[in-house]
Amino acid sequence: MKLNAKKLGVITASLVSLSAVNAFAYEAGDKIVRGGLTFVSPNDESSLNGTDVVTVDDGLSLGFSGTYMVNNQVGVELLLALPFKHDVNGTGPLAGVAVGEVQHLPPTVSVQYYPELGLGKFQPYVGVGLNYTTFFSEELTPAAKAALNATSLELDDSLSYAVQVGADIELAQNCYVNVGYWYINIETDATVKAAAGDINIGVDINPHVFMVGGAYKF
Repeated sequence: MKLNAKKLGVITASLVSLSAVNAFAYEAGDKIVRGGLTFVSPNDESSLNGTDVVTVDDGLSLGFSGTYMVNNQVGVELLLALPFKHDVNGTGPLAGVAVGEVQHLPPTVSVQYYPELGLGKFQPYVGVGLNYTTFFSEELTPAAKAALNATSLELDDSLSYAVQVGADIELAQNCYVNVGYWYINIETDATVKAAAGDINIGVDINPHVFMVGGAYKF
């Protein structure tokens, strides 16, 4: 079957119109709430007189975020979570010693950019922001107390940058599947209170953070 120019123009216009219907985009004033299972994998290093002495294990919790769209492509996000719990283990001269455990909260404020790519039900985004991590419930194990002749463990709070990339996939009107990734720069000083004097350990946690869950737009 041959198509003349008029028919081809009608078909092209119809396809463009259908693509516009299938594509979704956020608008100024939209509020997006996201939540899901969040996995924190520390990319950690520690330093005591130039020697690694502790490692920080992975943590799993629930994460939540809220985004307000300033315009069609720029949003401001607040990321929150339930506390993450991490085991701290010895390495190097402390290899084999379970040092203790610690909990933390990592609230993060970010500016996000949503490119208008016309990818139908798939909307990616990127962001950069400021992270504040507070540590609490630090505890030494009996083995660490005996090995170090110590009584307690304290970690300083951290303030630094975070970057992210993520995507929303539309399931139904205003309902989405969300996947997200953050790299957060977390640097802290750990202080072990010992009988012979405080032991200060610089710990760079710098975790990779992954979240899989859902999102809803108001």
